[in-house]
Amino acid sequence: APQGEDRDGEPTIVGIYVLPEYRRRGCAVALMRAAVERCRERGFVRVRVDVMSKGAKMAVKRLPLELQNLLDVRDFGPVMDAWS
Repeated sequence: APQGEDRDGEPTIVGIYVLPEYRRRGCAVALMRAAVERCRERGFVRVRVDVMSKGAKMAVKRLPLELQNLLDVRDFGPVMDAWS
């Protein structure tokens, strides 16, 4: 959401979903990295990431530090893990 989920001007990555058969292969990290790099290309200095699963949390932690430093991570806990 380039204008923020609440249109507050804070670009936000709200969700990244990987099908169960492709999990544990680095897909979430690759998707997260591509999303953050795309935000950087668009000139965003800071990007909010709403983390709602263990997988998303791990994907953020596995990003290079230079990309992690661009993020404002909001950890909502594993609320989406029950749906996977």
